[in-house]
Amino acid sequence: MRETLAAMAKILTMKALLYLFLATSILACVKKQSVTLQEIKQPIGWKNLTSENIISNVKRIHDINDTTTLLNQFKTSKLLYSYAKYPDRSFKSIIPSIKIEIRKNKFASDDDFFTDAKTETDDWQKYFDSLKFLEGPKIIDFKGVKALYMNLTYSKKLNDTIWHPRSKTFLVPSGNIIYQIHFNDERSIDCQDEFSKIIDNIKFE
Repeated sequence: MRETLAAMAKILTMKALLYLFLATSILACVKKQSVTLQEIKQPIGWKNLTSENIISNVKRIHDINDTTTLLNQFKTSKLLYSYAKYPDRSFKSIIPSIKIEIRKNKFASDDDFFTDAKTETDDWQKYFDSLKFLEGPKIIDFKGVKALYMNLTYSKKLNDTIWHPRSKTFLVPSGNIIYQIHFNDERSIDCQDEFSKIIDNIKFE
């Protein structure tokens, strides 16, 4: 009888440990970091852009005939900060630029988001044949939080001039939102030092 009870106790203990392991694994899978991006001040000499300016410029620069996807993106996201170095609405209104926005996080876990985001970047080749990743896309530690980082460039002809835009992007999932932080310039209009100063001052709490 004692041997039977001991065996049953052992089985129950093993089941309890199994349930604990499964519960811990499930919690780990759905874990989401939760941080808040602190204020990013407007760089001296840069212009504050509205979302309407951005939609107009993106449509003009990239020659997208069907802007439904672009407009839908703005319907589901909120622009926090958007700065351009030049005041006119030419190509230089969007390059160089700094844009920080948030959108809904539909993913159950941070890992799901990172997997989907990395896969999605493959589609960008459909729009820019000359697109080249200088860095990433890769998961990094960004100011103490987990982020997807990519640094890319491509070529674009506009008004008989070949431009070479560059873009640094940080995607930071935080609870039910995703921060999208973009730094854009052009090879002949280098703003990397200015971007570095802003990036150095970015804080999450």
